[in-house]
Amino acid sequence: MKDLRKGRIFLMITAFVTVFVVSMAMLWNQQILYNADLETFEVVKTLKGEDIDLLNSCYVDEDGTVKGFDIDPYIVFGGLNDNLRVIKINFAEPISEDTEIELFIDDGSGFSQGLKAKHVCKEGDTHAFIVLLDFMYCALRLDVNIDYKFESIELGTAEMIGTKLANNDYWPLQATAYGILAAIAIFFIDKKKNLVDKIKTVFSWFKKNFLKGFVSLMIVGAISVFISLVWRGRPAFDLFEIYNFLLTTAFVFFLLTGIACVWFHRKTFVEDIEKIFVVLLLCSGITMILITPLACASWDTETHYRLSLETSYLGNVACTQGDMLVINYGEAAAIKGDPYSNYSNAAILTNKHGEIVNAYASGTSWSHFPSAVFIALARFIGMPFIALFMFGKLGNLLSYTLLCYLAMRKLKSGKMVLAVIALFPTSIFLASNYSYDWWVTGFSILGVAYFVGALQNKEEKISTIDVCIMCAALAIACIPKTIYFPLMLLPFLMPPEKFKNKKIYYVICVLAFAILLSKFINVSGGMVASTGDIRGGETVGPADQVAYIFSDIFGYAFMLLRFLFTDYLSVSNMTNYISNYAYFGVATGSAIIMVLMLLNVLFDRDEAYQCKGVCNWLSRIYVVLMYIGGSALVATSMYVAFTPVGSEFIAGCQPRYIIPWLYPMLSLWSMNRIKPIIPKKLLYVITMLGCYGVLYYQMYTVFLPRVVVM
Repeated sequence: MKDLRKGRIFLMITAFVTVFVVSMAMLWNQQILYNADLETFEVVKTLKGEDIDLLNSCYVDEDGTVKGFDIDPYIVFGGLNDNLRVIKINFAEPISEDTEIELFIDDGSGFSQGLKAKHVCKEGDTHAFIVLLDFMYCALRLDVNIDYKFESIELGTAEMIGTKLANNDYWPLQATAYGILAAIAIFFIDKKKNLVDKIKTVFSWFKKNFLKGFVSLMIVGAISVFISLVWRGRPAFDLFEIYNFLLTTAFVFFLLTGIACVWFHRKTFVEDIEKIFVVLLLCSGITMILITPLACASWDTETHYRLSLETSYLGNVACTQGDMLVINYGEAAAIKGDPYSNYSNAAILTNKHGEIVNAYASGTSWSHFPSAVFIALARFIGMPFIALFMFGKLGNLLSYTLLCYLAMRKLKSGKMVLAVIALFPTSIFLASNYSYDWWVTGFSILGVAYFVGALQNKEEKISTIDVCIMCAALAIACIPKTIYFPLMLLPFLMPPEKFKNKKIYYVICVLAFAILLSKFINVSGGMVASTGDIRGGETVGPADQVAYIFSDIFGYAFMLLRFLFTDYLSVSNMTNYISNYAYFGVATGSAIIMVLMLLNVLFDRDEAYQCKGVCNWLSRIYVVLMYIGGSALVATSMYVAFTPVGSEFIAGCQPRYIIPWLYPMLSLWSMNRIKPIIPKKLLYVITMLGCYGVLYYQMYTVFLPRVVVM
């Protein structure tokens, strides 16, 4: 009893300190926002109407009024070679209505969203001040979406005044309160789940294997350095050469670490499969984080990084120039084809990370919370931008790994089906970048694993805690993408004999489904009422598209089915969600993973844990319908929000959207009556090494040449 009390106190203190430090990192903000003191503005250069070099979608009439006649009107002033950051735009007559103006700079690589500044002009304004990012520029581009009478642009200097972005004065009390709540929560969880004993078991295992593991890692490290020296030779005293050497060594180190893990567990491979899975997933994910260029590498990185950054502050958000370059997808945040250019861009982003150029109230995106916590911690301890950017990705990877590990632990059979999908190169890529796709995949796998695990436990009834975890995981998976709400219907197919309390079970399921369905209806209504996704072009109109569908519903249904079965859900399209690396392209090797997935669906089973009966077949039929119908929902949402009205095609329907539908279908269909013809240990070894080998081969061919001179 005394040891239990000590263990519980230690656990509560650990929880308090952890949450206190994280809260302090997210609350404490002593950064300085610098703004120009406009009273000290001194004009150095003036640009007038005759200095305009280019007019786009607009013209200047005789009295100097700039009039737009098409999309995106702007004027360009070239022939500059300046670093004057304070700009005053003068209008000959007051602005006729409220409008936002944008001023882009060309640093020699062309105009981009990353190198712009904004200002909102109010009706009646005669001038606007804009402070530019700290770059040398050769041209300016002025975007104003209303007609206006241009007079001049004055370029000059001004004193910069610093303002501390302190959050509320009670942040220490707030962080303490969060820590106390965490300690209390751990106390009650420990009483229910006996965490102390479980943690003691983990610590005992680490204590027993620490020396062996440490020595093994030292040997692997020495071998990695030796291989890098043989491969690359001794690096010169040059930062780029040292950077190349370190990345090469890291690539070899994590590759060999995974192989060493497999070797040391060769005798207990089946029994220790969860540990092996975690090590291989982490090794490949960390490698991907390290060797992916510091850029907008994945789909919509700029948006997901912004949401992560905003969530990392519990108060005012402070954006540096480096942050703004990523958020606005500047040239320095774009992927380049050669290692030195990517290295140079990383240096630019890191060097521009010092000065705060924008501040606003923070927001919270729960699906970006893991990366936000790690960004906050990195910022708190003063990491440079290159390390902070990678550290934020690590938060996603660790969370994804934990979800998949907990899901695999819950299964009695069919673990390799989960492992193959979790180790899809695209899945690892998404979990190792700024994204919320890993959130949907990870939580949906966890929820489905609790459902399947309950079916496999013939003698045991599903506990109320497990019902809550199952429904909560499936609901949380749908938070960023409510289109996956059909996953919430799966718990309703649980056999009645599995219930401890039928009423409580259905109350939990109905409540979770109702909350999620209401959100789906709200989001869908908002989408139809909106102007659509601007990336789809000017001809996108959700309301008109819905009207078009209902005007010829059978024609749309035929087009949708043709799209699904000849393209989207076809076998030939599988490689586009198995080995798709966004802007890096689709890598080879998907066929190996397809074969491994098929083998495990057929043969990764244990007769002792097969669920038979009507409900099992109902579940199997439902997941197939969900796979097809869910994909149809996704395609329809893209047709409404992203595709031009009346099109005979569906645009923007990414193959990666299929991944969350895949595991429910394959996991239930893997519970079949086919007699396994491959020994379980052999199947596990082939599967894990096959997936791991494909991952590293693809990283070697796709990513390494972008950051290392081969």
